[in-house]
Amino acid sequence: MNDGKKISPIGTPIPTRETEINRKNSITDNSENINSILEKLAETLKLTRQCSDVVRIRKINDVAVIDHIDGSIDCVNIACDSGIAAIYDIVRKLKH
Repeated sequence: MNDGKKISPIGTPIPTRETEINRKNSITDNSENINSILEKLAETLKLTRQCSDVVRIRKINDVAVIDHIDGSIDCVNIACDSGIAAIYDIVRKLKH
C-alpha cells in the first residue's frame, strides 16, 4: 500500500511531492551558460557611459577577464559563482 503516498490528517492517502522538491539543482550544478551571460553582460555594459570602453568579457578558468579599448584588463574571480553572482562581482569591480 506504500505507493509513495502519505496519509493525510484526515486519513486519505495523498501523493507526496518530496521527491520532486528534493531534485532541484544546487548552485554548484552550474547549469547556466556562463559564457553567454558574460557575452551579454559585455554588450549591456558597452551601452553605459562608465563602461563604454569594455571590449569583451571572457572566462578563463575561474576568472572573468574584462578587456578594455585601451588594452588594459581587469580580472574578477568568479569561481563557484552563479550567473547573477558573477554579474554582481563584475559590476562591483568596474564600479570602482
